[in-house]
Amino acid sequence: MTPSGATPAAPDERELWRELIVGGARNPPNWLFRAEAHLRCAAVIEEAWIESRERWMIAQGQTWINYTTGGDPHPDLDSSLEELLSFGPVAMMLRGFAVENFLKGILVAREPNLWVKSSADKLFSWTHDLGKLADQAKISLSPAETEVVRRLTIFVEWGGRYPTAIKPDKHPKTGATWSTDDLPVIDGLTARFREVLETEIKSRGQVPGPTPGPGGPFHSRNQSTRRKKRG
Repeated sequence: MTPSGATPAAPDERELWRELIVGGARNPPNWLFRAEAHLRCAAVIEEAWIESRERWMIAQGQTWINYTTGGDPHPDLDSSLEELLSFGPVAMMLRGFAVENFLKGILVAREPNLWVKSSADKLFSWTHDLGKLADQAKISLSPAETEVVRRLTIFVEWGGRYPTAIKPDKHPKTGATWSTDDLPVIDGLTARFREVLETEIKSRGQVPGPTPGPGGPFHSRNQSTRRKKRG
């Protein structure tokens, strides 16, 4: 009861829900979990990508042989090329999403209140430019990494989702380019970013493992506001 005898008003459910979501966004393990999820999905697609590339190369070679003898194109030529052109951009997009989540997780771990606003309108106001995010996270990149990060940004922004950029001046003359040769460089990047994020998480007394919660795969809240166990 309040001093006046009136029953206190129940907390606004929308405010409690916003608190949950903000807590989830400010919890660095959530960003780590999402980055790893994108990498797992990318790995599945990359297996199909590499397999379709090998099939296309074989079909292409056999087609040239067939042409010299007046034969028809290899029956797998078109389908393997279609698969190759389908899997590559999506795999690169997911790799880019992983890099983005690693970098944003590092920023959130260091300054959660700066990067995640407690606003009912918009929690984030940051870029999808992976190079800028690496710079904000104070992580230096080699020339090879800088080039790969530049192209991953293209896949994050539009190359893995749309046929063209939303704005013509954002669509480079070379378009969205990718190669399986990029994968070792990306592997090195993600390993380094993962290590930095895990170090930041552990330095704050957190565990990088899964802890389910309503604010995402994991969520961070004050003990007093955690959901009570059902008895």
